[in-house]
Amino acid sequence: IKKLIGIPHEASLLIDDIQDNSTMRRGQPAAYLIYGKSEVINIANLKYFEAGRLALELPDFSSCDVDKCEPSRIFNDWMIKLHQGQGLDIYWRDHFVCPTIDQ
Repeated sequence: IKKLIGIPHEASLLIDDIQDNSTMRRGQPAAYLIYGKSEVINIANLKYFEAGRLALELPDFSSCDVDKCEPSRIFNDWMIKLHQGQGLDIYWRDHFVCPTIDQ
């Protein structure tokens, strides 16, 4: 589970640095400045799929509703929310809109 959470988190930081034009991450130059945007986008996407494969390998939880407890479904829903949130962040930044508490 720790890897399943950590891998996409690290990948999202790689993408986030490109989208935000960040020059530093954790005191080091952003990866895309060293390896290039195309290479970093590709490796981040690869990491998303590797994490998805890990989710498929986890056992289902038979003691609860399959629609809500299937690990691959949970992972997929989480990844959708991650990308929706990043999309909102980009929108708010690019349109100079401050989100409300509900957003």
